[in-house]
Amino acid sequence: MTSPLVFALAVLLLLAAGFVWMVRKLLSSRELAYATPEWLEGFSPATYRPMERLLAANDYRFLKSDAGYRSGMEAKLRAQRRRIFRKYLRSMTGDFNRLYNTAKLMLVHAEQDRPDLAKALIVLRLSFSATVLMAYGRLALDAAGLRATGYSVRPLIQSLEGVQGQLLAVSALPQAVDS
Repeated sequence: MTSPLVFALAVLLLLAAGFVWMVRKLLSSRELAYATPEWLEGFSPATYRPMERLLAANDYRFLKSDAGYRSGMEAKLRAQRRRIFRKYLRSMTGDFNRLYNTAKLMLVHAEQDRPDLAKALIVLRLSFSATVLMAYGRLALDAAGLRATGYSVRPLIQSLEGVQGQLLAVSALPQAVDS
């Protein structure tokens, strides 16, 4: 094999391993956190709306137009914003898992079987995981200097709203009471 081919194969294997690791991490729920009524009362998917601006190009254009702009300022700002975005993603994933686990637990203990709600929860879980993976991919591309434009965090927020709605639907079901 030629050297560039070996290098490309090694990079591809590393990317595949990273992808598998990320999927396992997203889909595993080592710690099962559940939403308390107090937590639910204070929770709002709107908390994550500031993520939309973190990777937007407007601030970088403004920074470059400033008279005090120096080489390296944009790279530093981008790195800081990617770090903040990752923190938001981790927090969002935790909130999603908390809502998802609570809805799943309530569905299991409901007196009435609702396979449609169970299916909707699974679809939301898969959709959320895929969207989070794409967000991490976007961060990796940005770190490599490949600026993707038009990225929206709206699908992530919609997944949170969706699982919150499913939790409300499940909570409306009569719950089984152990006697």
